[in-house]
Amino acid sequence: MNSNTVWNVRKKNNVFLPAAFMTAQAGYSIYFGFIVSYLTAQGMNSTGIGFILMLCALFNLFSQPLLGFISDTYFPSKQILLVMAIIAVPLSFVLPIAIAIPVIAVFSIVLMAMIEYSFANLFDTWIVQLNEKIGGIHYPFAKGMASFGYALASLIVGKILAAVGTGWMFFIHALVMGLLILFLLPLDKVTCKNQNQNTKKRNSLSLLQTAKVLAKNQDYVLFVAAYILVNVGMRFITSFYPTLIAVRGGNEGDLGVGFFLCSMSEVPFIFLFSKFSKRLRIEHIMLFALSMFAVKNIGMYLSPNVLALQLSQLFQGPSFGLYLPAVVLYMRKITPVQISATALMLLSAVTNAVGSVAGNFFGGIFIDQFGIYPSILICIVIQLVGTAVFFCSLVLRKMKRTEKTAITK
Repeated sequence: MNSNTVWNVRKKNNVFLPAAFMTAQAGYSIYFGFIVSYLTAQGMNSTGIGFILMLCALFNLFSQPLLGFISDTYFPSKQILLVMAIIAVPLSFVLPIAIAIPVIAVFSIVLMAMIEYSFANLFDTWIVQLNEKIGGIHYPFAKGMASFGYALASLIVGKILAAVGTGWMFFIHALVMGLLILFLLPLDKVTCKNQNQNTKKRNSLSLLQTAKVLAKNQDYVLFVAAYILVNVGMRFITSFYPTLIAVRGGNEGDLGVGFFLCSMSEVPFIFLFSKFSKRLRIEHIMLFALSMFAVKNIGMYLSPNVLALQLSQLFQGPSFGLYLPAVVLYMRKITPVQISATALMLLSAVTNAVGSVAGNFFGGIFIDQFGIYPSILICIVIQLVGTAVFFCSLVLRKMKRTEKTAITK
């Protein structure tokens, strides 16, 4: 590419890519932000809802690494995202139509989860690949727009559903997925290093071989273990936040306000992340973010009313807002670049699967048996253990570097 072509590609990508990311996250907030409210309105208990969310995560345990491998090796992220967005439009209507047929209803939710859960990781990988190819893609802006899309959709759709009923969420979701398709179409197909179409060279590692390489990476394995424990609490709080709101007397409108504050609080921290990452080590940023997760959950546990529950969501900014971009960079730091997308998707799939089983399924059972507040307390303890595991992994990593330096000398 000549300089003018590169500049035009950067300009187009910096407009349409953030818009697409924003729209994708808006779709996620509409479907999975209010799915618990919809299923509760249909008469399902917390155990049943937790079981469905567990199935979503278990299927993603296989689909997300596969999509990451495909993105690393065969097809650009744009093509994968476009196909998934096209499928999501008609799929939006399956659940309300087939709600009386449990197998089809559950299958539609699981399939939608396989699509929606993959959006963020594929966009993250795509942005990193673009910056490696042509540079100039402003990641914090794109990530900030994604959070803004989630926040705005949560607020507006929450108010709408409170007035007209949760059944309308599916029609709104289909419209948003249609808009996502329009934003994806103008974007250029930029391939990564393993997708060189001018040669026959492909990634020499199969998905199984890639998994074996990652399994031998101590830093990666310990981080997966830590993230699993952290994700137990995170998944439980996110999935059953609607239940918390309902316990305190709130409705879908109040839920939307909570999600809005939660997501909007991420935006300034995402924009400031690049400055933080230049002054602080990625590992230190992650430790701070993990401690803020605990503060957020303790705040929710102590909240006496709906307003306090909503305000506790503001701690999402210094926790999730810093943690997510830090994880992407940390994966690039501890894994080989040619398998980084697979590593990220595998991390997401494994942690979401195990976190969902414990946080959603068993969390749902605990809520039905013991109530929601004792369940929150257990999740807080598990999350703190996860933070401790990550801290220990950093200590071990530092010890290994010290030993290597001593041997070299």
